[in-house]
Amino acid sequence: MKKTLVLMTIISFCLGVGWGENSAVSAEESLSKVEQYQEAANGGEPEAMNNLAVSYLLGEGVPKDERKSFYWFRQAADRGHVDAMFGLGWGYDQGRGVAQNAREAVRWYRQAASTTKDPKERAKINKIVSSLSSSNDNEPLPDPHVYRSECNTSASILFPASAPPGC
Repeated sequence: MKKTLVLMTIISFCLGVGWGENSAVSAEESLSKVEQYQEAANGGEPEAMNNLAVSYLLGEGVPKDERKSFYWFRQAADRGHVDAMFGLGWGYDQGRGVAQNAREAVRWYRQAASTTKDPKERAKINKIVSSLSSSNDNEPLPDPHVYRSECNTSASILFPASAPPGC
């Protein structure tokens, strides 16, 4: 639960979409952003699809719906969006919006690693892939968001601009 809350906070602030009682973004603003994402996503814009996926994952401006989140991550990933590819890997890894599937998780993480142009992101994703690949099929899959260094790996992978200086 704590890890999920940290992930939601990271995603929320990186997207500029607040949540909770002390949110700097009103419900109306959040809804407006989601409406803009929806319109652009329907027009085929991968970045909007990814943002919409995150909105559904967090329940920001829309009811929380992991299946719809996974759907929009898939639409964006199929159009080459690296963060969405990672989102799909994470969805399969954690069974969020889809049945848990280690092979599909590794496949999508590898696709993200091979697509990103940032060598630091690639190295971080490959660490996750390596840990999953070495896992026994009977062992629970590790949460990719616990692989943290001083560079906060999960945030760096999902949102490189949010990484601390030097990462």
